[in-house]
Amino acid sequence: MIEYTGEAHSLNCPSVFGDASPISEASHKCLIPFISVACDTSVYPFGTIFEIPMLDKVEIAMPPFGKNKMKHPKYVVCEDTGSAIKGENRLDFYTGSYGLKSKANIFGSTANDLFKMFGNRSCHPNKMFKAIRHSDPEWQTAAGAIAAAIQRGLATSSKSSWLTEAAR
Repeated sequence: MIEYTGEAHSLNCPSVFGDASPISEASHKCLIPFISVACDTSVYPFGTIFEIPMLDKVEIAMPPFGKNKMKHPKYVVCEDTGSAIKGENRLDFYTGSYGLKSKANIFGSTANDLFKMFGNRSCHPNKMFKAIRHSDPEWQTAAGAIAAAIQRGLATSSKSSWLTEAAR
């Protein structure tokens, strides 16, 4: 069942770290803050995982209130699209209920320059990533790292459809 409140939410989407997970209208997957990204699916199909070394073990105060922390697994996954996200090397990070100006948003306008990720002025030599496609041997390991990082934030013992799919 889906309810509409400006974002599409599904009763099947878990609350991760206390933030209600919306469902992507493009992939029909539950979006996870700081894990789900939008990408150009003509270049990177849904399910492509990106390894971003600079995020490895970075502690993130998770939405909605920043009380719960997640050590980032250094991987994000393409689960959405965006009209401005066209071509290679363009990702848009889903940050949950944190806005661009939120001090808790590690990618927002008030972030450390190393992590700031908006506009063309935010390029930094450490902002590199590697795409891991579903057919790559390391995809399953990366998916397992994502699942382990967010499993701790699930309010119940249930797993999201993405976690179940990644475990296959």
